[in-house]
Order: sequence, then C-alpha cells, then structure tokens
Amino acid sequence: MASRSTLLAATGALGVAVLGLGAVAVFMAFRPPAAAPVPDAPAAAGGASQPDRPSPGGESPSGTPAAAVATSPAAEAAMRLADSSIASGDFPAAVATLEKAVASAPRQQALRLKLAEALIHQRQFDQAVTHMVEAIAIGPDAPALHFDLATVASAAGQLDLAIKHYEIAQARSPKDPRPPLYAAMVHLRRGDTAKARAQLVRAVALDDNLAEAWGTLADIELRENRVDLAMQHVTRARTLQPEVASWKLVQARIQKRDNQPQAAAQLLMTLPDGERLTGPVLQTLSECFGLLSRPELAAEQYDLAYQRERSSENFARQAALWFRRAGNQSRADEFEAIASRLAPAAPPAATAPAPGGG
Repeated sequence: MASRSTLLAATGALGVAVLGLGAVAVFMAFRPPAAAPVPDAPAAAGGASQPDRPSPGGESPSGTPAAAVATSPAAEAAMRLADSSIASGDFPAAVATLEKAVASAPRQQALRLKLAEALIHQRQFDQAVTHMVEAIAIGPDAPALHFDLATVASAAGQLDLAIKHYEIAQARSPKDPRPPLYAAMVHLRRGDTAKARAQLVRAVALDDNLAEAWGTLADIELRENRVDLAMQHVTRARTLQPEVASWKLVQARIQKRDNQPQAAAQLLMTLPDGERLTGPVLQTLSECFGLLSRPELAAEQYDLAYQRERSSENFARQAALWFRRAGNQSRADEFEAIASRLAPAAPPAATAPAPGGG
C-alpha cells in the first residue's frame, strides 16, 4: 500500500502558508520552512496509525462506514509513473497520469491522495481538496488526513472547510497541538481573535514549546494593547527560537509601542541583510529611526534595500521619503525619479465614441 509521506511533504510546506496568513502574516515569511510545525508522517493508507493518533474506525465525513479498497497493481504502476514525473518537475504529466487512473478506479484512496499531491504542486488547491474529500470518504479514515485536508483547504481559501476539518482532527487526536495551532491561524484570517486566542491557549497547554503559538499570542496581545502580556509571550517564543527573525520583529514592535524605539532599532539591526532589508522589518525599523529623529538612518536602510532589489518601487519611494525628511533633497529627487520610472504604467484612457456613432 502506498504511503502518504509524499503528500505530507507537499502539505507540510503549505503549513507555513497557513501560519503566514494569520496574525503572523507580517513576519512568518522570514521563517525557513523547516522551522514551521509539520505534521508527523501519518499512517500509510491502510496501515497502522501513529500511536497517539488512533484511526477513528473508517468513517466517511457523512458518518457512514467507508469500505477500504486495496490498491491495485495498476494503481501502483500509475503512482510510480506519476512519482517519476513529479521528481522531474513535470507536474502536468503526473496529473494527467493520475486523472486517467482515477477515472478507471475511482475508489482507490491512494490514487486520490497521489493526485491531490500532484495538484498541490501545481497550486490547484481547490481540485486537490475535492480529491482529498473523496479519499477520506473512501477510507480508511485517520485524523492526519483531516489535518492535511484542512491545510490544503486553507491554501484554497476555503476557510470554513479548513476549520471544520481541523476541528475533526482535533477531536480525534486531542493530544496533538498542531490542529489547534493551525486552526488559530485560520480564525485570524477570518478576523476572529477570540477563537484564535482560545485555540492558541489550547495548543500551548498541549505543548509548551510551540514558539509559533507564543509568538502569535504576543501579536494578538499587542494588537489589543496589552503590552506587558505581549512581551511575556514573545519572550517565551524567543527563548525557544532566539535567532528567528519573526520573533525579533514582534519584540521590536512591542518595544516601539512601549516607547523603547532605541532598543527596538538595535534589535532589528542585528538581523542579517536578507532578513532586515524586507518590507515589514524596514517599516518598523524606519518608524523607530523616525521616533529617534534619525531619518537619515531610515533612508540609508531603504537605499540598501533598493540596491538589493532594484525592481522595488516601494523601496525607492520610501528612500525618497526618508531622504527628504533628512534634508537630502538631491538624493530624494534621485529616488523619486527611480520610483516614478518603476511605477506601473497607467491604463490608457478610454476613447469616447464619436457623436452619432453606433
């Protein structure tokens, strides 16, 4: 029976996106993918479940028993061919192979999951969701399948479905902290901070070492101006992951709110160029320099950022703004001209029809 490990690899990267679209949208982009929580490899289709994630007994989402169908030799052959296409980066060929196989054997769960994997590689998340729903209905069912489905549904923007299946995964695997962690991020995308906070509290109760949960709780408390509590939470995140740029940025934002712009700026300046010279960090850093009456330092950082990314209209425009505030009009004019050149061309004005025209 084919393993779900390759589907896991595809959905694991999506986990970063789920986190990135929550409260941590500003800073999760700085996280290396390996730092985000990734689901443990669940049971192979039809195999034994993980010890702390027992199989719920093979029910479909509707509650009716799901009859497991053994993977046929033809399905195994199709999946091997698809794996070869995926390994070479030919995702359309993999999808074509698997769609043909699924049409011939629609009740092969492993085929559905492999097709979902290929579709995820092509970022066709809605279609991947459809096949994952079918795979769960076919059976065997497992909490990890619901977790993966929820993660792909979140990437597809199907937030209600994502919440539903994170909740199923949570109910069936109540000791796993990842479903509440990921569900919290989806609640934040929906603007429901109360539910997000409750899920994050549940996650850290299950695993006190989830830096993502502590950092996001800090961000929520900062939004609601509970600065002391926010600092407590981000301190915990930084204790767990001291060099992660995400948590340094959250801490700096808290320090800036707490009238400590010098400390915030010093912290952000410890980041390497690749992490410091990015939009979210530069925004906070320049605001700190502004509060310190050092606009020339903000201008210098935006200048450096533009030198690294010469297609960025925003960096050029911000450099112009801060050079002007620093009294350096010639550099401001220089960057204003660059920004104007990089600005998207305005669409042509519509031509009015000639009087009496058709």
